[in-house]
Amino acid sequence: MASRTGIDSMWTDRAGQPVPTRVDLRAPATRSVAAASPLPGTKALFSTEVAIGQYGVTVLDQANAMATFAAGGRRAAAHFVREVTKHGDRVYAEQLTQSDIGLSPAQVNELTWTLSQVPPAKLANGWAAAGKTGTWQAGTSTTDNAHTWMIGYTGGLAAAVWLGTTDGKALITSNGGHEVLGSTHAAAIWRQFMTDMTAGSPPPPPLPPPG
Repeated sequence: MASRTGIDSMWTDRAGQPVPTRVDLRAPATRSVAAASPLPGTKALFSTEVAIGQYGVTVLDQANAMATFAAGGRRAAAHFVREVTKHGDRVYAEQLTQSDIGLSPAQVNELTWTLSQVPPAKLANGWAAAGKTGTWQAGTSTTDNAHTWMIGYTGGLAAAVWLGTTDGKALITSNGGHEVLGSTHAAAIWRQFMTDMTAGSPPPPPLPPPG
């Protein structure tokens, strides 16, 4: 489901290798080694903790997955440039396609409503938004974080915000503190971006309650 939604790759640690290994989730062989019971002679690359952030995912893939839910469960392939024109003539264009990820509208609505209950996802401008925060601890610390996230969507707009370090050390605030969470710093940036992007547009209808 992660692969269908927009998570194209994840990183996993392998014994004897100093850096994590990128695994392409779109490759047919990946599906067999990611299962709870991998094929004979293979070793599972991921454990059942895949859904709680055990493995690395890029900001682009997070945003693309949220865009899938913003589109009602229709995935659009991430792209960098929609089209390029020169003197009014199109010289380059990417083929933008959408694919069904296998969730019904009711299931997507359930997910959206659930994520709309996350306090950091609530916007002050009346737009109903859905989102989720996240953290990645620094080393073996149980209090300091090396990475924080806020991802979510409203209407047809999705965004992912990451605050982190390139060396895996703990994030430090301007006053020397270590209380950096997805619900505080990353979420504040996400809310400001979403609020600015929706300014001047009428808010969408309220989210339907879960069935």
